Amino acid sequence: MAKKFFEAIFKTENQFIKGFLQGFLCGSGKAYRFFISSESGVKAESFSDKLKELAALSETHKHVIIEEEFLCVLKDNAAASRLFETSATFLTAKPIKRGEFFLKVKDASMTDALSIKQLISDKPTTINVADWQAKEITNKDAKGIELYTPLHDYLYDASGSFSGEIEALIDFRQKLSLHSSVTAGTIQLEFDI
Repeated sequence: MAKKFFEAIFKTENQFIKGFLQGFLCGSGKAYRFFISSESGVKAESFSDKLKELAALSETHKHVIIEEEFLCVLKDNAAASRLFETSATFLTAKPIKRGEFFLKVKDASMTDALSIKQLISDKPTTINVADWQAKEITNKDAKGIELYTPLHDYLYDASGSFSGEIEALIDFRQKLSLHSSVTAGTIQLEFDI
């Protein structure tokens, strides 16, 4: 069964929360997962966040996608509570139902396109794909290498959206984003109400 994740918002200095969470995990020997939204391609901006940004307050609010058990451990740990009292403030946490992002691929390398197609076909079962459209164009007249060629002998053009369980979705998006021909949109969160 998939782990439950929350979007937690902390009021803290720039990189404190990431270092604190990594240090807590190292010191405790636990293997919980968390993702800093801004580093993981997760959209963490509501209307109120936009207002805070305009008022230059947003740099103190850090959005973290955090495993439910890890969040509970942090709330119940006395040392973590004392540290949070002096360096950070836990503001709120909302349970995440799922996430979704849009993907666009335009690749002139058959080898790279094959790698991307393999990643997509091997996607986790907790991830769904919608509106996937892909086409491969082969133009034998354009064969050869030129410095500024307007035509390619091969072109893979695809787009669609992926949705599902947030942990798998973030990992999947990160693997796809390693390819320079992939444009992955930010992950939009849907919350359990």
